[in-house]
Amino acid sequence: TKIARSKQRSVRIVFSNKACIRQIRNRYYFMFQTFDRSSSVSHNQLIEAHVRCYAIKHETTGDGGEPIFFQQCVMRLSQPNDELGGTLMMALPTLVVHRIDQWSPLC
Repeated sequence: TKIARSKQRSVRIVFSNKACIRQIRNRYYFMFQTFDRSSSVSHNQLIEAHVRCYAIKHETTGDGGEPIFFQQCVMRLSQPNDELGGTLMMALPTLVVHRIDQWSPLC
């Protein structure tokens, strides 16, 4: 089945080596690209891929209490819009964009 071949599929999905923070119209955006390299050479394309991004933060409490070692924070996506499911078309290189604003974990 397709589920049984998930390890093979994970090798084929490529992420850009570097992400960037870009300023567009006085707003900052965190961006990276992803691509399914098997889609260009075979007919086994992903039909519906979804993306979610998380920031893992290491924080401590300011009052000298117990430290919070790791905190998982959701990064809302502007592109693809995560309110619509964050669906990707992996046959083409796709840019994933997170807007850095006051609610962003990167702020």
